[in-house]
Amino acid sequence: MENIKVAKVENVKFLNKGNEINGTLHLTAYHSIFSDVEGKREIWTAYSMINFVRLCLNEKTYCIRIQCRDFMFYCLKFQSSTDAMDVYDTLRELTSVTSVNRLYAYHYMPTGGEGKVQSGWDLFHLENEYRRMGVGDSNRAEGAGTNWRLTKINENYLECQSYPQILAVPTNVSDSVIHYGCKYRSKNRFPTLTYLHKNSFSITRASQPLVGLRQNRSAQDEKVVEAIFATSIIPGKENLIVDARPSTNAMANIAVGAGSENMDHYRFAKKIYLGIDNIHVMRESLSKIVNALRNTDISAASPSVEQLNKSNWLKHLTNILQGAVLIIQTVHFQHAHVLVHCSDGWDRTSQLCALPQLCLDPYYRTIQGFMSLIEKDWLAFGHRFAERCCHLPGKRIFSTDNSSPEEQHTTTSVATSTLQYTFCTFRSALSGFAIDHSEKMSSPVFHQFLDCVWQIMRQFPKYFEFNERFLRRLLYHLYSCQYGSFLYNSQRERKQSAVYQQTRSIWDYFMSRKKEFTNLDYEYYDDVLLPNATDLKWWASSFGQPDENMNVGLSEASSTGSPLVSSSSCQSASASASASVPV
Repeated sequence: MENIKVAKVENVKFLNKGNEINGTLHLTAYHSIFSDVEGKREIWTAYSMINFVRLCLNEKTYCIRIQCRDFMFYCLKFQSSTDAMDVYDTLRELTSVTSVNRLYAYHYMPTGGEGKVQSGWDLFHLENEYRRMGVGDSNRAEGAGTNWRLTKINENYLECQSYPQILAVPTNVSDSVIHYGCKYRSKNRFPTLTYLHKNSFSITRASQPLVGLRQNRSAQDEKVVEAIFATSIIPGKENLIVDARPSTNAMANIAVGAGSENMDHYRFAKKIYLGIDNIHVMRESLSKIVNALRNTDISAASPSVEQLNKSNWLKHLTNILQGAVLIIQTVHFQHAHVLVHCSDGWDRTSQLCALPQLCLDPYYRTIQGFMSLIEKDWLAFGHRFAERCCHLPGKRIFSTDNSSPEEQHTTTSVATSTLQYTFCTFRSALSGFAIDHSEKMSSPVFHQFLDCVWQIMRQFPKYFEFNERFLRRLLYHLYSCQYGSFLYNSQRERKQSAVYQQTRSIWDYFMSRKKEFTNLDYEYYDDVLLPNATDLKWWASSFGQPDENMNVGLSEASSTGSPLVSSSSCQSASASASASVPV
């Protein structure tokens, strides 16, 4: 390792939640490893997981405080300032990777069972998934499957660089119409099928239309949307266009040439705004949670309930889940189609497409099916993992301070010395530094999705083949950069960067350890789940906390689903989301 000051330091104290362990710190190419003096325990930290590093030097203390993206907070105390500074400088060099192909995934060599399983890159093929849903199947009710066809209009990503190459569109719409219509949607993300329900009604996804101040319209886009809603028709049923944004945000986009559908031109549907906030609000929400947890390296005390509540994290999850419930009700109970979009169609849209499918289709509640759902609605349809996860934060996550951790913990003046953490970097209240582009684009969108999945699992614990540990490890590897799945923003970028040839898939990890991630109480339930969007708790373990530290005073009384209801009760169940109901 070039330009590395130190690889091993002895007589180091590891401090976490107020507990100290004496041992030795090793710094390798991709991990720091702390081993206790008895050699019985090792604590590994992948450098990609490090979110903030603060060097604290004064007459009494030589330490480094580290916050990781999996909400592991710890402090390393050293015998001398020289040891502390050498480790700090070494961590800064090893962590400050400047290109994606220098991340651990491009150098990781699996051992044991992981190297023997079928490659995770071969587990999912979008065309097969469309076929499984019934696209092109003449045996579907009233031949509805044949009302959809697969198209290669996006071969080599010529129409839309962030969409997959294989797409499903209405049979009676030509590729020529799609070609001209896609220019009316932001980033050319035209309306296309993501899910065909067993009753032949669909969930489709897109991005916002480019309406602008001149109130532009596109006959081709209107024809595509009309054709989608005509693939299955029940007289008197009203289809739905879901705009995930607050209406004020959608209207504000008109000034920059975008906006939302003018429903005078889409008379075959109604539109609803869900009011889900954008990536910047969500980033700030997580920042407030991190701020509430900031002293869990030196203290075992519970985080401030007041600070947690100020984050509005659970409120944001409620908004997302309420939107998912609306889509479930529309497709399954009301037998109507739903078109979903936000601004660019790769953040809130992915959440609002994937969560309803999890409840509508029992296949997606299996391990194989859940992996397919993520491959389809997050990876294939271009959620911008590289931007949202900020895999290359650089040296700006490093900072210094002359006060001790204890002094930082007891200081009451937020403006002067309280640690201020953000999702992707550190700034003090007085720093005055502008947030750079990579931080502006970071946001816990996929984290929120996994949290929503956990909330649904908590309400219906028997109907998911995978367990909570599966979700926690998936959240960890979102940031670990050990696998190639989440390193880039689109399928196109992954192909260009030879990810499929030079890295391993995240699914290799799970498939080689399947027993660890299987719910022992799993029961296959071949029907729809209707979760309660207001029955939420803190997913404490995802924040590195025991449940009692975050869910103070919350009752478990309503944490599981209601008794099964017959199909004749489906309509009444759909009228309210006040109870979680399998139907």
